[in-house]
Amino acid sequence: MDSIATKAKVSKRTLYKHFPSKRALLDEILIHLISSGHEKIKISYDSSVDIKILWESVIRQKLSNMLDPQHIKLGKIILSELLKNESCLSSNTIEKVLRSEQSVSDFITKAQRDNKISAKHDVYHILDMLQQLINGIIFFPVLFGKKNQASEEDIHFIIECLYSNFS
Repeated sequence: MDSIATKAKVSKRTLYKHFPSKRALLDEILIHLISSGHEKIKISYDSSVDIKILWESVIRQKLSNMLDPQHIKLGKIILSELLKNESCLSSNTIEKVLRSEQSVSDFITKAQRDNKISAKHDVYHILDMLQQLINGIIFFPVLFGKKNQASEEDIHFIIECLYSNFS
């Protein structure tokens, strides 16, 4: 916190006034950085296009952002901090991150209106599942050096999971 206060050119007291703990600051940084990446994703919804093709577009755009070397570097730093603090992201933080994905949530809402995605599931539940699939199958293996990139098989597996569970 000393280093952050110095770099921010504020007192440590001021920093703690806005962020009661290192954990709270880390959560806010995470939300900001991930949300700024979400702003780069611009999903076009076209009701005449097959939902699997639309899902593929969503996944590829998300991966383009997530697999950027700077995002990978940031992911390693965040993971390191999370492991040191022996805690996980709060459900509140995860919800804030999901709600920042406006373009993808709009895509899901439009697809639900067209009955291409089941309306029996909440938009944020679908977003959460999408993120879990991408993280588990592609992002974390890349982060840990098990893979260099997403394979076509990975992408199509995620599409099939989404299609079978939410269409």
